[in-house]
Amino acid sequence: MTALPNRIEEQFPAPLAGRPLVELRPRTQLRKHASVWASKAVTTVYRRMLFLVYPLQNKLVPSFRSTLALEFRALTDELEEYHQFRPDTPPSEVRDRLARGDRCFASWHGGRIVDAGWVATGAVYVPYLQRTMLLDHGDIYHYDSHTSPEFRGRGPFMARNSYVARCNQSEGFARSVALVALENRASWKVLTRSGLQTRGLYTYLRLGPFSRYQQNSDCGEELPPLISVKSVLVPESLVELSTSSR
Repeated sequence: MTALPNRIEEQFPAPLAGRPLVELRPRTQLRKHASVWASKAVTTVYRRMLFLVYPLQNKLVPSFRSTLALEFRALTDELEEYHQFRPDTPPSEVRDRLARGDRCFASWHGGRIVDAGWVATGAVYVPYLQRTMLLDHGDIYHYDSHTSPEFRGRGPFMARNSYVARCNQSEGFARSVALVALENRASWKVLTRSGLQTRGLYTYLRLGPFSRYQQNSDCGEELPPLISVKSVLVPESLVELSTSSR
């Protein structure tokens, strides 16, 4: 990969190196803002999510160490501590997740939560796609992972992720699954570094009242189906796939 220049002098020939280039900065900022606006505009009508899988059967799940002294445990009634960790998530939403059977595994350090992620089984709602994903009985879905900014780069995510994978394996699950927006390259890199494999892609196109969903598999197997929220409660065959199956 070609290295990018670090200084303005390296970006321009010598005759231009001494000239004031202040006027270029607003344009650079405008380009950045335009890129963000364009991305938001596109994802308003056209959304894509990668489907990733981490097999758990007949596999030795590696253990990762953090530079922090961590304690892992599932969230029970520590709603205030979680709210301090994630003030952007209303306590009512946390209570709703726990009530429907979702679990939160948290990394504790110095008496507070510094990293956490959620798992769910059965029928799980995916807000970004505005659909419910029906998981196989052996699948467990990982979502809403977050690490406090001041502790990123010190390994709490990798350590907690491997701990949860070993717990899920001991519980009899066949695989861990996750979704990540196609545009979110940073999260995709973290997940693949953790051992997850990209197996397919969901696409969602919405134009006014018209919407279309499509799934593409990279491995020849069907991806978990996406259905509208209301249809979860209708077919009797889906009763076992209610949002609190475990």
